[in-house]
Amino acid sequence: MILSRRPAWRSAMASQRPDPAVAGARPLAPTGPRHSPGNWLLVIILFAIFSRLPDFIAAYVIPWVPIVRILSVLALIVLLLSGGMKRALFTFPALLLIAFTFWLMVATPFSVWPGGSVDLLSSWSKSVLFFVATAGLIVTLADCERALYAIGWASVGAGLLTLLVGATVGGRLQWRAGTLANSNDLALFLVLGLPACFLLARNARSRPGKLAGAAGGILVAVLVVPTGSRMGLLMLVVTCVVLALPTRFATKIKLAFLALVVALIGLLYSGEVAVGRYHTLFSAEQEEDLGTTQSLESAAASARARRELLMKSIEVTLQHPIVGVGPGMFSVAVAGRNSDVGAEDLGWHQTHNSFTQVSSECGIPALLLWVVLLVYCIRKNFRLWRIARRRPDLERIANVSYSLLVWVGVFTIGAMLTSLAYDFFLPVMAGMTVGFSSAVQRELLLAPPPAGQPAAAPAGNRWAALPVVRKAAV
Repeated sequence: MILSRRPAWRSAMASQRPDPAVAGARPLAPTGPRHSPGNWLLVIILFAIFSRLPDFIAAYVIPWVPIVRILSVLALIVLLLSGGMKRALFTFPALLLIAFTFWLMVATPFSVWPGGSVDLLSSWSKSVLFFVATAGLIVTLADCERALYAIGWASVGAGLLTLLVGATVGGRLQWRAGTLANSNDLALFLVLGLPACFLLARNARSRPGKLAGAAGGILVAVLVVPTGSRMGLLMLVVTCVVLALPTRFATKIKLAFLALVVALIGLLYSGEVAVGRYHTLFSAEQEEDLGTTQSLESAAASARARRELLMKSIEVTLQHPIVGVGPGMFSVAVAGRNSDVGAEDLGWHQTHNSFTQVSSECGIPALLLWVVLLVYCIRKNFRLWRIARRRPDLERIANVSYSLLVWVGVFTIGAMLTSLAYDFFLPVMAGMTVGFSSAVQRELLLAPPPAGQPAAAPAGNRWAALPVVRKAAV
């Protein structure tokens, strides 16, 4: 006998060769309410933090308005009243985040500057709250789609604000004030919204909606190029290539032509410094040849400094493998050691690598927890996409899971090139993954099965995940 431990909801999705009735089925329609209580509140929060609209308001309209803080308090109230807090906390990613936070607390007393590590802990706690809000306020598939749409429009909004308040500083595009007054951060926020723009264009029911999503994605892609961010350019190229993979060949040709147009417009809008920085992506020999101007020489020096910081962070990890030098204290520890031994000053810089940022500051145990959470998000979304893409009636699930998969994958590339370990990105991605997978399970078990398919066990059936006995082939 062959034993199968596949849960009922996965059995409802998996079908290697759907019969003709399934092939002509309509896409899965929502079976529950159109949105959960507080989902619109989550949409507003995601739009605010990914568009950096509060930064714009604080810098150009009203000096200090705690928009995100007020919205977060309201979200916590809704979570407590609706039971979303329980849904979010009783999950594997929540356990990983709690364990990671606990290890940060363990490492803080051993920090080279405990006071600074306490400040980082306070900032990290807000990121954990974003996970709880995202995982708890996404109940249906429509909720998850709406949340991703908010991130997509947020990146477009950040692009429009860049056209309004952006400036070329040192030959690179950035905001004049706020978080995005750093070209690398601006490129990061823009690129991370592209998978959601893809979903906007893919899921739109009308031609104007598809054009709006595509136009937003084009605007975001064009604005990444003049930032001169090598990390942003690499993330942009990978995003465009991966998003084009599941499309038809004719669509791939059109997208390739569109990418060429975007690159030409972006380069025309870019200055010599931004273009010169991209040359340092290819070889160390070219870095030496770029020292014709002070700005290009600075770009080559920046590339060399990043490699030195990476090696230094690995060295610090090997010296402090258990608790590191303290959360957020890599730059403090390296600056202090260099001044003591008279070594070359690397400045007060972060590691520019999220993996070694965690390992050098909090130890290898914290790194393992952080990596497991990242792998969980990739694996969960990949499995959902791999199953749903075989069923035409599950097109919505396939689109959302692929957008989430690309989103997390591109973030992983960014994490290798900059310090993002304590930001809200990974907790929000984990919360989105938890909410989406739960919504898929819930709606598939409640939805009527396609023609020719057996009905799935009810969601409350505690025997659904038990082994199913099948006759072995003779």
